[in-house]
Amino acid sequence: MSAAARAPARLRCAVAEDAAAIRRMLDALIAHSGNPPVTPAPAEELARHMSGPRPDIEGVIAERQGEAVGMVLFFPWLSTWRGRLNLYIQDLYVDPAERRSGLGRRLLAAAAQEGKARGCKGLLLAVEAATRMRRDFMRGWDSSVSRRSGSGCCRPSASMP
Repeated sequence: MSAAARAPARLRCAVAEDAAAIRRMLDALIAHSGNPPVTPAPAEELARHMSGPRPDIEGVIAERQGEAVGMVLFFPWLSTWRGRLNLYIQDLYVDPAERRSGLGRRLLAAAAQEGKARGCKGLLLAVEAATRMRRDFMRGWDSSVSRRSGSGCCRPSASMP
Protein backbone atom coordinates (compact mmCIF):
# COMPACT_ATOMS: atom_id res chain seq x y z
CA MET A 1 0.00 0.00 0.00
CA SER A 2 1.39 3.43 -0.92
CA ALA A 3 1.97 6.09 1.72
CA ALA A 4 -0.80 8.19 0.18
CA ALA A 5 -3.32 5.35 0.56
CA ARG A 6 -2.61 4.79 4.27
CA ALA A 7 -3.89 6.80 7.19
CA PRO A 8 -1.78 9.92 7.72
CA ALA A 9 1.27 9.66 9.95
CA ARG A 10 0.73 11.08 13.45
CA LEU A 11 2.44 14.39 14.20
CA ARG A 12 3.69 15.31 17.68
CA CYS A 13 6.15 17.67 19.31
CA ALA A 14 9.73 16.44 19.31
CA VAL A 15 11.26 15.77 22.73
CA ALA A 16 14.84 15.13 23.85
CA GLU A 17 14.13 11.39 23.88
CA ASP A 18 13.73 11.59 20.07
CA ALA A 19 17.39 12.55 19.64
CA ALA A 20 18.50 9.11 18.37
CA ALA A 21 15.69 9.03 15.78
CA ILE A 22 16.48 12.61 14.78
CA ARG A 23 20.15 11.71 14.35
CA ARG A 24 19.13 8.74 12.16
CA MET A 25 16.99 11.03 9.99
CA LEU A 26 19.79 13.64 9.79
CA ASP A 27 22.18 10.92 8.58
CA ALA A 28 19.65 9.93 5.90
CA LEU A 29 19.07 13.58 4.94
CA ILE A 30 22.79 14.19 4.52
CA ALA A 31 23.24 10.99 2.48
CA HIS A 32 20.35 11.94 0.18
CA SER A 33 21.43 15.57 -0.24
CA GLY A 34 24.17 14.94 -2.75
CA ASN A 35 26.55 17.05 -0.64
CA PRO A 36 29.86 15.79 0.71
CA PRO A 37 29.33 13.66 3.82
CA VAL A 38 29.42 15.38 7.20
CA THR A 39 28.86 14.07 10.69
CA PRO A 40 25.93 15.71 12.47
CA ALA A 41 25.84 16.31 16.19
CA PRO A 42 25.72 13.14 18.31
CA ALA A 43 22.32 12.16 19.72
CA GLU A 44 23.45 13.15 23.22
CA GLU A 45 24.27 16.68 22.09
CA LEU A 46 21.00 16.97 20.16
CA ALA A 47 19.13 15.90 23.30
CA ARG A 48 20.93 18.56 25.33
CA HIS A 49 20.00 21.26 22.81
CA MET A 50 16.38 20.10 22.91
CA SER A 51 16.14 20.20 26.71
CA GLY A 52 15.52 22.78 29.38
CA PRO A 53 13.11 25.68 29.78
CA ARG A 54 14.38 27.37 26.57
CA PRO A 55 15.53 24.69 24.11
CA ASP A 56 17.94 25.78 21.38
CA ILE A 57 16.02 23.79 18.78
CA GLU A 58 12.53 22.31 18.68
CA GLY A 59 10.56 20.32 16.20
CA VAL A 60 7.73 18.10 15.13
CA ILE A 61 8.09 14.36 14.60
CA ALA A 62 5.93 12.32 12.23
CA GLU A 63 5.31 8.77 13.42
CA ARG A 64 3.82 5.66 11.91
CA GLN A 65 3.34 2.68 14.23
CA GLY A 66 5.72 4.22 16.78
CA GLU A 67 8.53 4.73 14.24
CA ALA A 68 9.74 8.23 13.31
CA VAL A 69 9.20 8.70 9.56
CA GLY A 70 9.68 12.45 9.27
CA MET A 71 10.68 15.61 11.11
CA VAL A 72 10.93 19.34 10.92
CA LEU A 73 13.39 21.10 13.24
CA PHE A 74 13.15 24.84 13.89
CA PHE A 75 14.08 27.73 16.16
CA PRO A 76 12.96 31.36 16.52
CA TRP A 77 14.98 33.94 14.64
CA LEU A 78 14.72 37.70 15.04
CA SER A 79 15.25 39.97 12.06
CA THR A 80 16.87 42.94 13.75
CA TRP A 81 16.57 44.98 10.56
CA ARG A 82 12.82 44.51 10.40
CA GLY A 83 12.07 43.92 14.06
CA ARG A 84 10.20 40.74 13.13
CA LEU A 85 10.29 37.39 14.83
CA ASN A 86 10.41 34.51 12.35
CA LEU A 87 10.72 30.75 12.58
CA TYR A 88 13.82 29.33 10.93
CA ILE A 89 13.38 25.82 9.53
CA GLN A 90 16.70 24.09 10.13
CA ASP A 91 15.91 20.61 8.80
CA LEU A 92 13.01 18.94 7.02
CA TYR A 93 13.08 15.21 6.38
CA VAL A 94 10.54 12.69 5.14
CA ASP A 95 11.35 8.98 4.89
CA PRO A 96 11.48 7.83 1.23
CA ALA A 97 8.50 5.49 1.75
CA GLU A 98 6.42 8.49 2.93
CA ARG A 99 7.34 10.92 0.17
CA ARG A 100 4.64 12.20 -2.17
CA SER A 101 2.05 11.65 0.59
CA GLY A 102 1.87 15.30 1.66
CA LEU A 103 3.77 14.61 4.87
CA GLY A 104 6.42 17.26 4.17
CA ARG A 105 3.71 19.87 3.69
CA ARG A 106 2.01 18.74 6.90
CA LEU A 107 5.28 19.07 8.81
CA LEU A 108 5.88 22.57 7.43
CA ALA A 109 2.28 23.52 8.23
CA ALA A 110 2.76 22.30 11.81
CA ALA A 111 5.92 24.40 12.13
CA ALA A 112 4.08 27.41 10.67
CA GLN A 113 1.23 26.92 13.14
CA GLU A 114 3.72 26.81 16.03
CA GLY A 115 5.43 29.94 14.73
CA LYS A 116 2.12 31.78 14.42
CA ALA A 117 1.21 30.82 17.99
CA ARG A 118 4.51 32.40 19.11
CA GLY A 119 3.90 35.61 17.19
CA CYS A 120 6.28 34.86 14.33
CA LYS A 121 5.59 36.79 11.15
CA GLY A 122 7.24 34.39 8.73
CA LEU A 123 9.10 31.16 8.07
CA LEU A 124 12.61 31.05 6.72
CA LEU A 125 13.53 27.90 4.87
CA ALA A 126 16.92 27.87 3.16
CA VAL A 127 17.24 25.29 0.40
CA GLU A 128 20.51 24.64 -1.39
CA ALA A 129 19.98 25.64 -5.01
CA ALA A 130 22.26 23.10 -6.68
CA THR A 131 20.94 19.88 -5.19
CA ARG A 132 18.54 17.29 -6.54
CA MET A 133 16.61 17.61 -3.26
CA ARG A 134 15.93 21.28 -3.96
CA ARG A 135 14.56 20.57 -7.42
CA ASP A 136 12.32 17.80 -6.07
CA PHE A 137 11.15 19.85 -3.09
CA MET A 138 10.46 23.06 -4.98
CA ARG A 139 7.97 21.45 -7.35
CA GLY A 140 4.57 22.79 -6.33
CA TRP A 141 5.96 25.75 -4.38
CA ASP A 142 6.20 29.36 -5.44
CA SER A 143 9.68 30.66 -4.67
CA SER A 144 12.12 33.43 -5.20
CA VAL A 145 15.72 32.30 -5.15
CA SER A 146 18.45 34.63 -4.02
CA ARG A 147 21.25 34.26 -6.58
CA ARG A 148 23.76 35.59 -4.06
CA SER A 149 23.17 33.03 -1.33
CA GLY A 150 21.55 30.19 -3.22
CA SER A 151 18.82 29.98 -0.61
CA GLY A 152 15.15 29.91 -1.47
CA CYS A 153 12.50 31.91 0.33
CA CYS A 154 9.44 29.77 -0.11
CA ARG A 155 5.78 30.26 0.40
CA PRO A 156 3.30 27.48 -0.17
CA SER A 157 1.35 27.57 -3.39
CA ALA A 158 -2.40 28.10 -3.18
CA SER A 159 -2.96 24.34 -3.17
CA MET A 160 -1.32 23.85 0.23
CA PRO A 161 -3.80 23.31 3.05
